[in-house]
Amino acid sequence: MARDTVSELTRMNQLATAGELSASIAYEINQPLTGMVLKASAALRWLAVDRPDIAKVRELLSDIATAGHRAGEIILSIRAMFKKETNKRGPVDINHLIATVLAIVRTDLRKNGIELRTQLDEQLPIVECDRVQVQQVVLNSS
Repeated sequence: MARDTVSELTRMNQLATAGELSASIAYEINQPLTGMVLKASAALRWLAVDRPDIAKVRELLSDIATAGHRAGEIILSIRAMFKKETNKRGPVDINHLIATVLAIVRTDLRKNGIELRTQLDEQLPIVECDRVQVQQVVLNSS
């Protein structure tokens, strides 16, 4: 009986964590997508005038491409975190890894009134490690 209760509580905790994590992921992906739509709309308006400012449109298109790459990086990072495969070692920028994981949990931190300050050393060398395992450690520590 006690074992069943513990199992059920564990399952409920996992579901709650998954729900919170999915909300954070949706928020992080929605940010660059919203920016892309707004900038694309502005670019279309600027192109519709008699004498379009091509430099402004070019700048917006560049911003859109950057935001698209950011959204793609977020998705790739999340997919890598939840893949079953482990023990894939490779070069990892720890600062970038930490920033990516913190972006995923930023919404939960704000929702709970938690202010997070980071002080990362910009001179850290690239390290050889299993990116997914380190991401999971950072995610579980945040």
